[in-house]
Amino acid sequence: MLRTAVDWVVALYFIVPLLIAAGVIYTSWWQEPPLWFDRVPVPLLAIALFLWSLTFRLRTFLEPADQVFLLQHRSLTRAIRRGGFAYSCSLAFLATALLFIVLCPLLVIGQGWQWPWIPVLALFTLASRLSVPVILELLGQRLAGIRRLAARSGVVIACGFLFVSLWDLLWRLQTFPHGLVHGSLIVVFALLAAWLTLRHRLHARGLFLHEISQERHVRLRLTALLLSQAGVRMSKSELEERRPPIWRRSQAITKKRDKVSLLMAAIVKSFFRSSDQWFFLVRYLSVSAYALIQTSGWVTLIVYPGLLYLLYKGVHSYCVMALKSPYLQLFQWTDEERREAMEQAIFRILLPIALLLLLVAILV
Repeated sequence: MLRTAVDWVVALYFIVPLLIAAGVIYTSWWQEPPLWFDRVPVPLLAIALFLWSLTFRLRTFLEPADQVFLLQHRSLTRAIRRGGFAYSCSLAFLATALLFIVLCPLLVIGQGWQWPWIPVLALFTLASRLSVPVILELLGQRLAGIRRLAARSGVVIACGFLFVSLWDLLWRLQTFPHGLVHGSLIVVFALLAAWLTLRHRLHARGLFLHEISQERHVRLRLTALLLSQAGVRMSKSELEERRPPIWRRSQAITKKRDKVSLLMAAIVKSFFRSSDQWFFLVRYLSVSAYALIQTSGWVTLIVYPGLLYLLYKGVHSYCVMALKSPYLQLFQWTDEERREAMEQAIFRILLPIALLLLLVAILV
């Protein structure tokens, strides 16, 4: 796949010169360190390395056709997973080693790390790279909605704080006589935690379809990048679809079950489930609130209806577009039903926003 994406001419005229230039720059860092080496604080580099460690992804090499056979033979599934995990961990090790080779001038000359501490820092970063992303992946599959967001955010913040704190502790241990021994113990515990996390991930159940989806995403990543440059967007698979944050289970918003009420409910749900419409509402409310704050007295009586009229035109245009959607066109709606449903939908969408703007106008 790489040979089809990068022609040898490109490699000859771009990649090879870039590698030569990178080698020259790296050599110059050792001979004449740049001035910005002294301006990089230790915590900032630790934060950057922690964020880089979050980019790790496990490979399993599972295919959609494997559902037919491998689901009945869990031993074979685990064997394939072990191979994928070994491949992923090997790549993570090589990437971490290469990164710290590049960072050696900054660590040794700029921040004053001693040479024996470089492998300790590399293994500590590797342990974070092999554990934190796997924990985030497990939480993403076990939880949903706001609970998933809260749990993943909490894990990232807690692990990031722990990573930076331990990095700073390793920095301080350099001044102690047996600091390297204590630092090595910290790294051993970190690697043990990473091994336990990977072991739990290996035996986790219910992730077969997720692993197939992830493998497809990784394999088509370069293809998707090339297609995106040509203006082609790859559609999400069914495994990647997510329920909307509002009316997640298609709850009814009215007790009536006639055709007009059903059509009205479809339009309202479509509006509030659209991220584009939420961005529109945020921008509209920001500008409208600012306009109401800047006006007072009888001017507000003119500005407020004008803002509502602008909102009406925007919502009305969306409702007209929603009525012309292919899904709603499948049903036989009369013109009278369409008109009544659109009027009710516009009223239900406008009412809370109009009351919010009225509250702003009264308070200011």
